[in-house]
Parts: sequence; structure tokens; C-alpha cells
Amino acid sequence: MAATHLILCADQVVAVDLTEILQDLQPDARILTAFNFESASSLLQRQSRLDAAFICVPAAKLAIWNLDDDIERLGGQILVLNGEKSRAYAKLRRWPVICSPFTPEVIGAALASVQALSVHGVADARPTAPRKSTG
Repeated sequence: MAATHLILCADQVVAVDLTEILQDLQPDARILTAFNFESASSLLQRQSRLDAAFICVPAAKLAIWNLDDDIERLGGQILVLNGEKSRAYAKLRRWPVICSPFTPEVIGAALASVQALSVHGVADARPTAPRKSTG
């Protein structure tokens, strides 16, 4: 089955570049592109699965729109693109951060890590809430 990826990026130039890289790396993949949270939410509601979501908007806002839950429910791995403001939140959520320049090698490595997680059955790598001590 061909991969399905979401690109959520307010910068249309970056979104086009990333789309071209993904199409070169995975010619059969379905690439969904959204320039804002509302359109991303609409696209995700029509999907049954997702492999990766490339996010280059403030990552903390994903939770406001429940997009993080939607992406993870579909089996997608969130990959945060750059963004100093997003790094701390991405680290907290254990989402990989991809630094520019976004080359085919960098994006290819990110996709390989997504596939490795998928193959090993890791559906949700987010930290869990601390457990209460019983003793």
C-alpha cells in the first residue's frame, strides 16, 4: 500500500519543495498539503491512515486543534520541521525535529525512521503519565 503523508506548512515555498522531495523519494505516495490548521483538520477527517505528518507551524497549536490526536489515531508519525519555538514542545512529546536545509537525504532518513517505527509496531512513542507509587 502506498504511503500517505500530510504536509502542514504555512510557507507555500517550503510546502512545494517538501512535496517535490517526497514525490521523488516515494513516487506512489499520496501527499496531502494544508497551509493552515483548518484545512489540515478537514483533510485528516477524510483519511483512514497516515504514515507521516510534516509540520512546519507552531507544534503546540496542534493540540489546540486536536490534530496531534487525529494524526496519531491514523497511525501517523509527527515530524516537526525547524522552528525554534516548536523544539521544546516537540522534545516534550518525543516528536523528531528535522532541521533545514530539507534535502532528499534528510527527508529520506526521516521517512526511514517512520518506517522503522511502523515495522516494529510502535504505534505511540509519546511519554505516558507518571505512575503513582504504591509503596
